[in-house]
Amino acid sequence: MSMFYDPTFLDYFFNMLTLWFIGPFFESRFGARLFWEVYAVSGVVAALSVYIYPPLTAIAGASGALFGIVGFMIASPYRWAILSNPINIISIIFLLSPLAAGYGIAYLGHLLGFAVGLALGFYWSRKLVYRRTYRVRWGPY
Repeated sequence: MSMFYDPTFLDYFFNMLTLWFIGPFFESRFGARLFWEVYAVSGVVAALSVYIYPPLTAIAGASGALFGIVGFMIASPYRWAILSNPINIISIIFLLSPLAAGYGIAYLGHLLGFAVGLALGFYWSRKLVYRRTYRVRWGPY
């Protein structure tokens, strides 16, 4: 899978830096299992963006999967961890825009991973609110 391979050192460096910043926070709030579920689903969907590009275009890297993690966090109640820093916001906007294609960045992979992360985050948040609101109690009150 392309989400476990980075073609250049610079791509690897920035992906691991992103993972180092948001990975421990995500796992401490949501757990390792949910981290891997969101990472895998958004990474696979981002890898499928290769079919949108012209033939013989190589796409690799963990960026789409990491953008899924970022999208999940933005859709969750912990969005402040990402949106409190203006540099994060500027980076996200640039990497999701078509301007990034001029630098050889597969922005559609980022965009698809981000969209999947947002959808999973909204689904998870809605499920969490539903559980808190309609909690079923067993035993004596």
